Amino acid sequence: MKINLGFMVTGSEHFDPRYAQATRAAALGFLSTLPVRLVPVDGVVTGMEEVAVEVEKLKREDLDLLIMLPGSFTWDNIPSYVAQHLPGAELMLWAVPEPPMDGGMLNVNSLCSVMMNGAALGKLGHRFRFVYGTPEDARVSEPIRRMVRVMGALKTLAHTRMGLAGYRPIGFYGSTFNELGIRKILGIEMEHIGLTDIMDAYHAVAESAVTADQAAMAAAGHRRGDAKEEGLANSSRMYLAVKHCIEERRLGALALKCWPELFAKDLLPCVANSRLGDEGIPVACEGDVHGLVTQLMQASLTGRPTFFCDLVDVDERRNAVFMWHCGACPSQMSKGSGAASLGNQPSRREEWKLSCPIIEFPLRPGRVTIARFCELGGKYRLFLAAGGALDIGQDMRGNCSWVRLDADARRTIEYIVANHVEHHFSLAYGDLVDDLVEMCRLRGIEPLVVPKS
Repeated sequence: MKINLGFMVTGSEHFDPRYAQATRAAALGFLSTLPVRLVPVDGVVTGMEEVAVEVEKLKREDLDLLIMLPGSFTWDNIPSYVAQHLPGAELMLWAVPEPPMDGGMLNVNSLCSVMMNGAALGKLGHRFRFVYGTPEDARVSEPIRRMVRVMGALKTLAHTRMGLAGYRPIGFYGSTFNELGIRKILGIEMEHIGLTDIMDAYHAVAESAVTADQAAMAAAGHRRGDAKEEGLANSSRMYLAVKHCIEERRLGALALKCWPELFAKDLLPCVANSRLGDEGIPVACEGDVHGLVTQLMQASLTGRPTFFCDLVDVDERRNAVFMWHCGACPSQMSKGSGAASLGNQPSRREEWKLSCPIIEFPLRPGRVTIARFCELGGKYRLFLAAGGALDIGQDMRGNCSWVRLDADARRTIEYIVANHVEHHFSLAYGDLVDDLVEMCRLRGIEPLVVPKS
């Protein structure tokens, strides 16, 4: 979602206003390129009466972020007043370099101003971000772009409703969660759905709808593996049923208890989960709400599907970890058209053999971020690891990827176990660690990043 971004240039009457005005124009030129609703304060604010008037105007704008730039030296009372009276807006202080000191005198003194103002804000308990440089400097532009991305993602999360169908499977303590704790920290609303609701919707699906959906699936271009005809029909019915429950409740994501109840009915929802993920609705297996929150955090930044998975092996020679799950990954994460096939759920024991289809493929190569939102002792944390997904074949049935990590692979698994991180992860394409660390900072979540050395 777009954020509301306020921008205020401040200064002092003791300095030539032309410098501050030129700085304001250059900064606005950059800020106007961002995907935000920009709310700039007119001119350069230099006095308390003026700042009080402008703050009253800004109160009506529902600001998410306010950037304050001292175009020239600014007394502490101005930023202190702004921070106190706009407590709902995140604050960023932007200092600019000193122009040539013609005549041996300071022309703006912006950096010194931010040092003084920042100290005052810190003593008053106000947090802020700091950047220094011109708009063309990537050390300025990228942190601002990151704040815009992350705050937009957080705004999206705060408008998200997720569902939980059933609860955790037997013995899966890692799928337990605190509903109100999640809502307090991220604003995500939850609705509980009974598995009986899913099954009622399943039995209510018309045969004509199943036939039409199977035709749509055939047109999608997935190769036919060893999936059984009966299983494919049941899978279409399950997809339509789960989608109905999601739409009826206006949900943006779902954690679904897929076994043992659905397993016993030969109705595992793997293909349904994959298809919903392709449609922008993340679905977490095994009722894992924290896993689903992880998927939502990543998807809110990228707008792309994620892979809900286990870390099941390590190749120390390649410094890689093997990410796998049973066959519910969104097909957009495959190598391309025709790369995915419809297989049958494999089983090690004869009495467990099912006719449930899965969607099988190795993930395409590329930069990825592996993450896990978790909780320990009432404190929320986010495990993060980045690396490159390798170009592999179908090394295991279901969905899989060998990821060569940036950090040491063995140290990574030791770090996971030592920090009590649960076994489900979400894998997303892109280098998201810095953005997710910023998200953690804004929401009081502890980032767990494996040291690289």
